[in-house]
Amino acid sequence: MFSTARKIGNSTGFIINAQDLNSIGIKQGDDVEYTIESGKLVIEKSKRRAVKKYNINELLANTDFDALKADKDLQEWENICPAGKEVF
Repeated sequence: MFSTARKIGNSTGFIINAQDLNSIGIKQGDDVEYTIESGKLVIEKSKRRAVKKYNINELLANTDFDALKADKDLQEWENICPAGKEVF
């Protein structure tokens, strides 16, 4: 296969067709790891566990607001007077 190194922002990348990526189990959006072995670039699908991405509704659903209300440090911070030109 042949591909040309291209500027992508401040980096350089290569275009690899989907069929070739699929043949090694990589799809668009997957994380990959690369190494240099004997002067060759070796790209593999990352074995690291993906980090779960949360949305705001999931985060709010798992928030204990009553516990936050009882937090002394948070209460003190919320009741402190502005020290400068803060706008609340």
